[in-house]
This record gives sequence, structure tokens and C-alpha cells, in this order.
Amino acid sequence: MSFKSDYGFELKFLDQNKFEILCDDKNHALSIKQILGNVSFVTNVVPTFDMDEAYPDKLNGETSSQEELVALLKAWESDLASLEVSKYEDH
Repeated sequence: MSFKSDYGFELKFLDQNKFEILCDDKNHALSIKQILGNVSFVTNVVPTFDMDEAYPDKLNGETSSQEELVALLKAWESDLASLEVSKYEDH
């Protein structure tokens, strides 16, 4: 199971408990790390900034529920979509 967001991050499960989140930038990585720090089903979230050349902004962690983790990230993506700013054009 995995989840690719339209907002610059991708969740990949390495096994039943371990996961990695590949982020487009450090801002996304730090925001996601903060969100994951507030839930009981995620532990050991560690940023691995600049340790992987292909994905310099990556988080590693463990979860007791893949489904809850995917649901949490989908909800955050939905929140991001609802806050998106549109460009105003005077007609």
C-alpha cells in the first residue's frame, strides 16, 4: 500500500510497520512530522534530510495502522486543498 499526494509528498510502506514519506521540500517534511507527532499510531518519526541524494527531504517512521496513517495524510491533503489560494483577476 502507498499513497501519492498531489501536494508534494508520497507515502511508501517498507513492511507492515515501517514507512517512509518522500517530500518535495523540507517545509512539507517538517509539517508532516509535526502532524505525525500528535497521533498514537505513529512512532519513531525521524527526518533523514540530505542523507539520500534521490530524496533529500524524507521521513522514516513506524505505524501500528497503515489505514489510519493513509487516512491522516489524505485528510491533511484535503485541508491543503481547501486552503489553496486562487489568483484574483479583474474582468
